[in-house]
Amino acid sequence: MKVISESWHDHIEPNTKQQAAYNTLKTAIVTLDLPPNTVLVERYIMERFDLSRTPMREAINRLYIEGFVSNFGGKGFVVNDFQLRDFIDMYEVKEALESEAAAICCSRKIPSVMTQIEDAYNKYESYCNKKLYIKSLMSDLDFHWAIVKGANNPYLEKEMSIIMDKTLKFFNIYYTEEVPERINTLYLVHHKKILDAIKGDDPCAARRAVLEHSEIVKVDARNDLFLK
Repeated sequence: MKVISESWHDHIEPNTKQQAAYNTLKTAIVTLDLPPNTVLVERYIMERFDLSRTPMREAINRLYIEGFVSNFGGKGFVVNDFQLRDFIDMYEVKEALESEAAAICCSRKIPSVMTQIEDAYNKYESYCNKKLYIKSLMSDLDFHWAIVKGANNPYLEKEMSIIMDKTLKFFNIYYTEEVPERINTLYLVHHKKILDAIKGDDPCAARRAVLEHSEIVKVDARNDLFLK
């Protein structure tokens, strides 16, 4: 079962062919419709996704800049794999941005966003209690994204949206059947600490709770997924 999303910024309707092509190809990569190590043969991509050449090329170049694909020897592009080093590098950036977002969220307290954070937490808790752990993954991402929205900083959102898409790709690669119950139970405790710190107007505690959560996620990924 795959965790599906239209990405964190596709609520904005694409107003150009280039943006539409980018959305289409990125979604295909994130959901593994174009799996890791797929060579992006132009004619095949154009026919399969009904794209014209120029928008497709511009979309692929953008995906290359964002780290979703790699150029091999100047001969074309291939979809990037996702190994332990990639995950650790990504999470080091994610924890830096999100911990600061959580701290800022404490001071800005946007009512509509606070509702989103609590709703995402409650859904995550509900799915965990029902042992619907694959479904819980989307609520997990919604929780973290709502915290980013709480910082109300478009520059931070732009960088985090790329990281969130890569996190979604990671979920789809490695959580193919089920998520260990221990992980969800532990992460629920972490989410509650983050939520309580934000609601309690304690930016230092919010920042610390995000960093503690991220550190455990990295350890679990290393031990439960990459070292099996």
